[in-house]
Amino acid sequence: MPSIRRLMFWMTIPLVFTALAGCAQPSGSGSVAQNTGSPSATNGVSLQNTTNATTADRHFPANRPFENRLNALPTTPANVLNAKPADPAVYASIPALTPEGASLTLTPSERPVVFVAYWCPHCQRTLVLWDQHWSELPVKPVIVATGFEPGTPLAQAKQIDEDEIRGLNLKHIQFDAYLLDTNIGKKVIQAYPEVVFQQGDQLLTVTGERTLAVWKQVLS
Repeated sequence: MPSIRRLMFWMTIPLVFTALAGCAQPSGSGSVAQNTGSPSATNGVSLQNTTNATTADRHFPANRPFENRLNALPTTPANVLNAKPADPAVYASIPALTPEGASLTLTPSERPVVFVAYWCPHCQRTLVLWDQHWSELPVKPVIVATGFEPGTPLAQAKQIDEDEIRGLNLKHIQFDAYLLDTNIGKKVIQAYPEVVFQQGDQLLTVTGERTLAVWKQVLS
C-alpha cells in the first residue's frame, strides 16, 4: 500500500502544472473550479460581495472583493516565449467595452492585448512586474479586465479594478477595456494572463507568467 507521503506527492503535481500554465479559463462563468486561483476556490467561504454594491445591483451574481494574492500559487516565470498560433477568426477583432461603456474592437495585430482576471495571482504578479518596469516595455499593451461573474455591471467591475490598483500599489497600470461577455470570453481566453500579439505576419497567443526579458520580446 503506498505511503501517505507518496500519495501527497502525486496529489501536488496537478497544482504545480496549473501554476505554470496560469489560471484556468472559466468553463461557464466568471469563476473557475478548484486549484486555479479563482474566487470560487475559497474553502467554502461565501461568495457574497458588498464592495460598493448598491441595493439596485444586488440581483447580479456576486464577485468576491479584490484580494492581494501575490503569494498564491507560486511559480517560476518561464524564460521562453512558447507562443501558439492564434486563430484570426477568433482573435483578429474582439468586441469589448471602454471604461466609459462604449463599444470597442480590440485588434491585437495593431497593439498587443492582455486579458487579466483580478482574482488570478499570475495576473497580479504580471501586472506588478510590468508596472515596476513600465518605462522599459517597448510597446504598452491594451490591458483588458475580465473574469467577472456573468451579468456583472460595468460599474462593479471598474470598482473592483480600482481596488486592485490600490491593493497592488500600481503606479502606471490602468485598465483600458472590459470584457464582460462570458460567451466571448470562453472563445478568446485559454488561461490567465493571456497576451495576444502580432509577430511578423502571424497572430500569436501566450499564457501564464514570463520573465521580463520574454515580455519585452512580446511587447515589441
